[in-house]
Amino acid sequence: MAGPFMLARLPDGAEVAYLDNQLRGEVVTESAEIASLGRRWESVAGEALPARRSIELTREAVQRWT
Repeated sequence: MAGPFMLARLPDGAEVAYLDNQLRGEVVTESAEIASLGRRWESVAGEALPARRSIELTREAVQRWT
């Protein structure tokens, strides 16, 4: 992962992405690039904990570090 990005589906059904870095932001409309970002998102989402477990883990970390 090279930095933050957002994926969006517009009301007309078009898909776009927005990439952000320290120098500039970039809107991406190329379908192959959007598909690549979608696969990256799925990979990250597949590793993420459910929201409730994330909150519990954060609370555990706070207790250990304070």
